Amino acid sequence: MVSAHMRIPLPLLTCGALLGLALSLNAGGEGWTHDFEAAKATATKEKKDLLLDFTGSDWCGWCIRLEKEVFSQQAFKDAAPKDFLLVELDFPQDESKISPDTRSQNEKLSKQFNVEGYPTIILADASGRPYAQTGYQEGGAEAYLTHLAELRMARDTRDAAFAKARSAAGLEKARLLAEGLAPIDPALQVAFYGAELDTIAALDKEDSLGLSRQLGDAREAQKTRESMMALQDKFDRLTGPLMEKINPMLDENQTDAAIKEIDAWQRENKDAEAPIRQQVMLLKVKIYGQAENHASALKALDEVVAIDDKSEMAAALQARLRPAIEKAIAESKTNGATDPNSK
Repeated sequence: MVSAHMRIPLPLLTCGALLGLALSLNAGGEGWTHDFEAAKATATKEKKDLLLDFTGSDWCGWCIRLEKEVFSQQAFKDAAPKDFLLVELDFPQDESKISPDTRSQNEKLSKQFNVEGYPTIILADASGRPYAQTGYQEGGAEAYLTHLAELRMARDTRDAAFAKARSAAGLEKARLLAEGLAPIDPALQVAFYGAELDTIAALDKEDSLGLSRQLGDAREAQKTRESMMALQDKFDRLTGPLMEKINPMLDENQTDAAIKEIDAWQRENKDAEAPIRQQVMLLKVKIYGQAENHASALKALDEVVAIDDKSEMAAALQARLRPAIEKAIAESKTNGATDPNSK
């Protein structure tokens, strides 16, 4: 039977962050803000950079360690605000910790900065244009401050080279722009320095500087991310109403009613992309599995695979989930348990 108050989140994309240390910390803290636009305005006025902390404050183990070992230490509190406006962009499990407006802002910025795991620390100039990215580092506050100072040198190199490029022309201009971009991660270059990359490409049509070749993988990765984000947006639009329907049903252990809603969704959205339909059908597998109805879970798994049996998802499910379900069925028979729908 599905336990009471069971709620099934349905993200199409998963972050690379590790779950752990289920501790709760106060969001932000002394010296931190949560308003990105206000932070940019203040940073411009005070001639500071931005330190953006994408975190899961009440569930992400490495985020909690970074807060405890670095951000909460007096050395960091004293030194970091001299150079940075500190901006916490939190994704807590307890959504009451942040307002709906802040949650919307954080989700938008997470997509904008291509955040794939937590914690992600972005260093950006006052306009919000990033020049470095990092995460958790061992060594405590003093070592982290040294690390930030080293990363900040990328902005100094960028600004100095870009300033020279403004009065240069031809291949020399392209060379200086490439020099300014060199310390910046290729993914950030592709996402935030399109104007400079276009100028370099126009001035260096033979790619004598080799920048186009160097950025090939980053460009492909960016296209993939943009495609996945578009798919995620469509996924959210299509599945939101379904989840609003079935979560209350699952709270009341109305498993059959929830399954019927999922099947109805599949019929109504038969033209949706295969990854979206496969994710929704996985709900049936999870619901049956938690109800220990393993035979029905296996049938539901077959339905998921049949949607696109050549997909990576299908291959992964066949290799990992199917053996686990089959093992559960075998164990239930060995123990003399009766699996619903096993006949």
